[in-house]
Amino acid sequence: NGKMLASTSSHKDITVWSRDNLKEAVQEGWCFHSLQITKILFAADNSHLFTISGDRSIRQWFIEKRRKYVVVERAHQQKITDAVWIDEKHMLTTSEDGSIKKWAIELI
Repeated sequence: NGKMLASTSSHKDITVWSRDNLKEAVQEGWCFHSLQITKILFAADNSHLFTISGDRSIRQWFIEKRRKYVVVERAHQQKITDAVWIDEKHMLTTSEDGSIKKWAIELI
């Protein structure tokens, strides 16, 4: 619905912001990727977001509960470079290894 934004830094942390108040974060301090985050995507419900990274992992975050997340380690052979939703339950990811993978997504 476009009411939230997410940002990442060179420290690999994630901050979620409300467009109505960019001075105070909704959620901050998520820092579990070991390499640079290459993409952040919100799920259609706007309560979850997904991050992909050079560490080859995909992480699903539940915005309202800081410690609740799911990780897919070694999702590709090399750095994950991009991700896109193809519908509300499926995501495509691409990698430096030249592969494209389709993921069936279940929200936590």
